[in-house]
Amino acid sequence: EDSSLLLLKCFAEVAVKRGWGVHLVVPPEIPLFDWNEKVHVHRVSYPCWTRQIAALNICQPLSQLVHTGFDSLCINGIVTTDSLAAYLAHLYLQGQFFETAPRVYTTVASSKYMGSDELVSKGDMVAENASYAVGCAMTKNYQPTEFMRSRLLDLGRAYLGPHLFERLEQNTVVSMIGPWCSRLDKVKSEVKRPKFSLYYGGRFTASKGGENVVKQYIRFVEGGREADILISAVGNAERLRRVLKREGGSDVVQVLSKLSADEAWKLMSECHASMFYQSLKILPSSPYEQMYCGLVVLFKDHGYEKELLPPDYPYVFKTELEGATMLRWVYDNYEKASEQVPEWREWVRNTLDRELAYNRMLEEIELEIREWRSAELKRIKHAEVTLKQVENALFALGDGAKWGDVLKGMKSQNVSLLNRQHVYMQGKVLLPVDIYRLFVPDGWEDTNEEVMPVLRRVNVSSD
Repeated sequence: EDSSLLLLKCFAEVAVKRGWGVHLVVPPEIPLFDWNEKVHVHRVSYPCWTRQIAALNICQPLSQLVHTGFDSLCINGIVTTDSLAAYLAHLYLQGQFFETAPRVYTTVASSKYMGSDELVSKGDMVAENASYAVGCAMTKNYQPTEFMRSRLLDLGRAYLGPHLFERLEQNTVVSMIGPWCSRLDKVKSEVKRPKFSLYYGGRFTASKGGENVVKQYIRFVEGGREADILISAVGNAERLRRVLKREGGSDVVQVLSKLSADEAWKLMSECHASMFYQSLKILPSSPYEQMYCGLVVLFKDHGYEKELLPPDYPYVFKTELEGATMLRWVYDNYEKASEQVPEWREWVRNTLDRELAYNRMLEEIELEIREWRSAELKRIKHAEVTLKQVENALFALGDGAKWGDVLKGMKSQNVSLLNRQHVYMQGKVLLPVDIYRLFVPDGWEDTNEEVMPVLRRVNVSSD
């Protein structure tokens, strides 16, 4: 599964455990493995599934699922890992629902500029960077490190006016989201391979430094050390094949492709050590997954690493030679080198655990929703009357009340949603989805077992 999909998968797991209903919108061709059965999956076709095209067509699935009619999904917010999609979803929902639009949240997303060392102002990047800056200002966005938050604010200064920049500062939160520890616990092996093994996993791209890692591994083995080199490749790994051909390492490197995430994690946990050349400034999960699974991970120092590693972490190198020397020392003194593995594992769990981060995020979202609901109820005409009408309909229907029947029950009390008798103070129409988000009375909850709401009294079993 794609890393973004795994992030959303974990988010969905945490949300379901907290009692949320979760709707996942994906194209038909995206495979889903082992998702929580309580997640409602909506397969919506896109004209083309690439990052840019998917973002530009985000309004299509939203228009089918989240609209103003009686069969609209009743949602409080949208979570996405794509910055462009977040911005366009925000614009679409504002057009549909005005001030009552469900909030859009962006987690672990960045523009291409965010990882670069200087402001990108080329023609082909201006539109994406500007959209990303505006999207982050208008939606609640979570950045993985303080460095990334500062780079986003730099982007905002370049593209936004004072008012939007102020919103960007308010809406940008740092949330360090690392490994999915409970998932790793289920699949990782506590037994290392008999032969000293070096590991590399993931996409083999220039930005991830895979070429440098493989060169180091090959030279390490060619230098006389007995070791296996294991690479779990994602995609067609054409770049990896070219490197192996050039470096002459095809006979000493074992490339394993088409592994599932669980299979790759198990293989990784059986290895002894790894090297990581990519900067930690965007908080990639893979080195922390390796650390959590008991590998001694050697990090290339780009200037940010010590701030994002356990206190006094010893395996950070500045030069190729220093890295090679450090790897040889770990090999020759593995027992001593791995003594602190339990401490590092605990640090990863307490600092970067994905479920921990998402629980904090959802706590913030839940508080936002409560505060928003309280404020909205104060400015809606006759809110107490509408609340009573919903309550009457629910008590008449009892536990297991379906949302469509609740709306019909309100109509039987001479409440005409379609004739727009319930309006905001500023003249905005109160829609069926607003009834769900604002007027479900205390003491009732959505079972979240069906696509459309089914309501029951709190603490009453559905059996």
